[in-house]
Amino acid sequence: MSYEEWPIPEDLLKSPAVTNRNLFAQKYSTIDTEKILKKYVYSNSNQLKTFFNIVFDAIKPTEFAGTGLELGAGVCVFSALICQEFKKVNNVYSIELVKDVVKLLQPKTISKLYDNSNSKINSVHGSFDNLQLDDNSVDFAFEWASFHHSDNIDITLSEVTRVLKSGGPLLILDRAQYDYMTDEQKKFMLDLEYSDEFKRGCGFDSKPLTRSQNGEHEIRLKEWLESFSKAGLSLEKRLELRIVSAKILLYGMVLFLPFKLRKVLKLWPSRVRWCSDEWLWMLATLLGLGQSNLYIKAPRNFTLFLLKKS
Repeated sequence: MSYEEWPIPEDLLKSPAVTNRNLFAQKYSTIDTEKILKKYVYSNSNQLKTFFNIVFDAIKPTEFAGTGLELGAGVCVFSALICQEFKKVNNVYSIELVKDVVKLLQPKTISKLYDNSNSKINSVHGSFDNLQLDDNSVDFAFEWASFHHSDNIDITLSEVTRVLKSGGPLLILDRAQYDYMTDEQKKFMLDLEYSDEFKRGCGFDSKPLTRSQNGEHEIRLKEWLESFSKAGLSLEKRLELRIVSAKILLYGMVLFLPFKLRKVLKLWPSRVRWCSDEWLWMLATLLGLGQSNLYIKAPRNFTLFLLKKS
């Protein structure tokens, strides 16, 4: 594993989202790698491999080869598993904003997930809004749960498109809220404060911290699609990866109640109601009848976008 540092604005490095994740990395740098994965991405190595095998199957016949770029790499789970899966990948620039995550955690998690001692991963302490790469120099790009931390998704996608070669694929695994999320509910979701117990468990500073201060954003589906178009990206495939169980089916029924009522009753007001087609697909899946070109049964909930540079 090699290491590079790219310029990052000082105010971004001093933000609570970055300083707290540095504290997290310092707190957990000496523990077992499996425990690091569970704390950082809420899954062990076998669970991650199972999940990403579903992702790789879902995007077929797309293949990754040449030089890749992970945007907001965290502990490099996605980079490691892509290098493991796609043998024609030559190298991957894994961009992460939090220096101690790069320096203290990535060496351990990469070696756990990627069995090639001559790693193709180039760990970079940098920002996905300021890529120190030439235009049209990257064959493919990907991200997992990092773009919803972008302060301006249009800027982020424009920068990614700049470095992608024409026809190069961009794979996004992230959170896309349904369009009927109101501005009122969005504000409520982002103004939520983390509990003292959560902050202690993550090693965060004890000061009050909202989801917004922690770098979270909630992006509607139509806003994702508009940003793709602005950046010159064409949508090849969209899939909704969903956990399926009877318990979650009942939970989905509760979400059909209006936000304001759920807020009063304290029934998951921070969750956006489902699409009725999603609920019906899940019911059919539990009955052994579920088939869909949009929904896929998976151990984690994410929206998958597969795009290409026009």
